[in-house]
Amino acid sequence: MTAGTFDVNALRAMIGRELTPGPWTRVSQSMVDTYGEVTGEEHWLHNDPERARAESPFGGRTIVQGSFLVAHCARLPEELLVLLGKADYVLNYGYDRVRFIRPVPVGSRVRGRLTPCAVDERPALDGHRRYLLVLDVVVEPDDGDGPAAGARWLCYVVASRAAG
Repeated sequence: MTAGTFDVNALRAMIGRELTPGPWTRVSQSMVDTYGEVTGEEHWLHNDPERARAESPFGGRTIVQGSFLVAHCARLPEELLVLLGKADYVLNYGYDRVRFIRPVPVGSRVRGRLTPCAVDERPALDGHRRYLLVLDVVVEPDDGDGPAAGARWLCYVVASRAAG
């Protein structure tokens, strides 16, 4: 990010408005397998298509790890990236109320939908203004059956120069 003058009022103007949805991404078995290797989440429901065909209660298909869905789909939309690009940096502070609503079969297309909920100023640190940005994240498969996961995402926005 290239620091400039961060406009907190422009960010506050986004509160309650769903931003442009992220791009559709098809989740392949290879992606799920790699994620399982990296995180240790290698249960047969995710990583063994042959066993899943025989035993899975999810239509004989492997399913995507819930944590993969949230991590992969919580991408900041361009309209938010442009605004946050004027901050010194943004730190992922974590997630609240993560819910895995329904399984997503491997091979499905998914995308993230983000809505800013709050921007709260926090005490300055080392001469930098800090804001806690709260975003609602919904993971949407393309099957039209509603969300597969949801979370409240917390980020710190840090700016040495901030207007507002």
